[in-house]
Parts: sequence; structure tokens; C-alpha cells
Amino acid sequence: MVYQTKVTDKYQITIPKKLREVYGVKRGSKVSLIPRETGIELLAAKKIENITEKLYGSIKFKGDPVKHIHNIRGSLAISKTKKS
Repeated sequence: MVYQTKVTDKYQITIPKKLREVYGVKRGSKVSLIPRETGIELLAAKKIENITEKLYGSIKFKGDPVKHIHNIRGSLAISKTKKS
């Protein structure tokens, strides 16, 4: 199915209701416009409501998480200097 919309005098478009519902586009949602040889592709980004809740418990380690993050950042910095 093809949906059409008009460009307003302010160069804005309206995404049809059916597509907003299917792809979860809401007021304030971000979309991407990708230039293609045949036209412009519009992609609706899926939003993760709360990334902390989604990731909680996915990494298992013992000890202080802040120290763990500092150790990771430190090892990344060391590996970057070795490559130079």
C-alpha cells in the first residue's frame, strides 16, 4: 500500500494515522530522512522507554560497578595509545 501526503507551505508533512499507529510515531518522536536515488526514505526510530530497566541485570560481575566502569575506560584508553 502507498500513502500520500502533501508538503505544507512550511515544508512539513503529516504522517498518516495508520502508519503512526503501526510504527509507534508520537508527538515528539524522532524520524530519519535518508536520501536515496529513487526518493527520500523515512524511518521511524523505535524508542526504548527506559533503557535502565531494559539493561538491568544483563551484566553479571562482583564488586563495585563504578570501579568496573573506570577499569573498562582505563583499558580502552591504554589500547588507543598502543595503536598510535
